[in-house]
Amino acid sequence: MKSKNKAEALRIIHNSAVAYKNNLLNRNVMFVALKDELTLIFEAKFLPSNFKHLTGIITSLNSTRFFEAAFSNKLKESDISFARDGTTQKKLDVLYSLMSIHKTAKMAGDFESSHKV
Repeated sequence: MKSKNKAEALRIIHNSAVAYKNNLLNRNVMFVALKDELTLIFEAKFLPSNFKHLTGIITSLNSTRFFEAAFSNKLKESDISFARDGTTQKKLDVLYSLMSIHKTAKMAGDFESSHKV
């Protein structure tokens, strides 16, 4: 895992924001997992305000403005910082591939309030 500089991070974030909008924005995804003998089920809706968290970036921009700037390729290096604990680097390593989770999961479908549509 190579450490990223801010220019590379901005490229990854922009490309991921475009993919996020095309693949996940405003969609619900239901996650079902087995842990021991328990079945865990939760649903996530991918809103513009969720994107910033996925990047691990530290910024003074609010999460919706961050997504808008990332999507329109208007983020600047001065807008972003990396978390000191290394989580930003780890998240950036997988961010773009995460944008295709609806295609790479073992099963995928559109869900709304826990009902398949």
